[in-house]
Amino acid sequence: PETAGAAVRDRVESERWCRPLRDSDPKQLGPWKMEGRVGSGGQSVLYLGWNDDECAGVKVPRMGEEGEPEATARLEHEVKLLYQVREEPKFFPKVIDGGLEEARPWVALEFIPGGSLDARFDNTDFSQRLDETALGVARALQVLHGKDIVHGDIAPSNILLTDDGPVVIDFGMASHPRFPRPSTSGGAGGTPGYQAPEAELTTASDVYGWATTLLFLVNGFPPGGRDVFQDTRVVSVAGLHKQIQDGPST
Repeated sequence: PETAGAAVRDRVESERWCRPLRDSDPKQLGPWKMEGRVGSGGQSVLYLGWNDDECAGVKVPRMGEEGEPEATARLEHEVKLLYQVREEPKFFPKVIDGGLEEARPWVALEFIPGGSLDARFDNTDFSQRLDETALGVARALQVLHGKDIVHGDIAPSNILLTDDGPVVIDFGMASHPRFPRPSTSGGAGGTPGYQAPEAELTTASDVYGWATTLLFLVNGFPPGGRDVFQDTRVVSVAGLHKQIQDGPST
């Protein structure tokens, strides 16, 4: 009974992050039954899927005008890069399952219960977690850059805030010397307002995205142009850098 109760609570908790499915949405992908829409972007849609008592975020590329090979290439690229950081579950979602060879390619990722920073920045308790979020994302970038991975799109919409800290998602723009982005991904891209001015994506591009995300968290822009907090905080980048080098306090 206790296990069954925990399963029910997990299902309720996960489904509160969803919106209802649309008529055009898939109802089943592989063993995963779609229960709702978690979110969508320019390149993909994320669904909440259930396989018996296990839930996952099931990611499906937007087919658009592209054919299946191009859509599959984008999704396969993201999976390859997530596998490179599979031993760092604290900062990134894990790959659970996939159907890259199906007519409608998909991948099942660890479901992360938490809203993105851009959806939660005006929460009344958010200012208390600013340092935790800034340091967590910086350490996630340390892991990526240590593995020669450039994320390429560090922005509030690609960072989830969970009870255990921030999680970096969406590796569609990421690159690695052995896994360059498919040509179908277009140019440098990135989220407007958080994209570095240089055309080439480098580790410095990620640091730029991190810094502009901090600016957003402190002041509420870019974008929007209005203050989030009545009392604007001054963030010491030098102080954060020292904390990053020193590692988490014990």
